[in-house]
Amino acid sequence: MLGFATGAMRLEDVRTGENVLTFPILKGQTYPVRFSPDGRLLASNNFYRPEPDKDGKPASPLRTLRLWETATAAEVLPLPAADFLRVGFSRGGRLMALTAPAQEIVVWDIARGRELRRFT
Repeated sequence: MLGFATGAMRLEDVRTGENVLTFPILKGQTYPVRFSPDGRLLASNNFYRPEPDKDGKPASPLRTLRLWETATAAEVLPLPAADFLRVGFSRGGRLMALTAPAQEIVVWDIARGRELRRFT
């Protein structure tokens, strides 16, 4: 398993190294995936493995793709994520395609927060 860092994602000014924005800290490991074409949104992947149940049975990991507004660090949309997450935005940033289990690609309407189409 790759060793992704825990803690907050941050946007930094490349020239000065100063912190511009800090996103909320989530349980597990969170890492940025892709910015929307206009830079208004940031997609991140969060991986969290809950504690084993009372019988010691390991819990299934939880994976979530989260869309964040880069001006405020507010979460816009949480979506279930696949193991090998790939994300692409439409040119205007209104639609987003992402990989899903069972070798599928799912297209989401970001503004409406709903799935538009699923391809196998």
